[in-house]
Amino acid sequence: MNSQWYNTHKTYAEPLKDPKWMGKFLDYWNIQAELELTEDNLRILLDLRMKITHYIEKIFYYNEINQKDVDQINNYLGLSKVKRKLIYCNGEYTSQLIPITRDIKWIISEIAASFVKFLAEYDNERIRICENPDCRWVFYDESRSRTRRWCDSKCGNLMKVRRFREKQKNK
Repeated sequence: MNSQWYNTHKTYAEPLKDPKWMGKFLDYWNIQAELELTEDNLRILLDLRMKITHYIEKIFYYNEINQKDVDQINNYLGLSKVKRKLIYCNGEYTSQLIPITRDIKWIISEIAASFVKFLAEYDNERIRICENPDCRWVFYDESRSRTRRWCDSKCGNLMKVRRFREKQKNK
């Protein structure tokens, strides 16, 4: 979601078009996949980002997504074929999902799975969208009072300065 370019954040280009950035993204989220950044794959990833951002906005503004959205997310989850594997390491057993193919479908299903895990395991009422109109990053409000309005202090300070200058101008 937050891979979009905004005025207040460091990236000044479309990161999804950057093979280095995509490699770091896949590594960070432990998605082992072979991805060619073709026009089709880029279009698919941009569309996925737009839809997940739209789902977040619905949750933020209306506190839920509709059945059509749930069905679309389930379609994303079902794109990749996987097999399960039992792992034994250091006296413990774990289960692991292994993709049959490590392609764009695997990446999409893993991104969708991460989104689903977020919805299922976190308090949806703490999902926020930065109130800076030039930013709009999504963040999780971990404050005790649940009143955080900006993604970081940079956006908060910027908005406070804007309000102050607007008041000064109107005096």
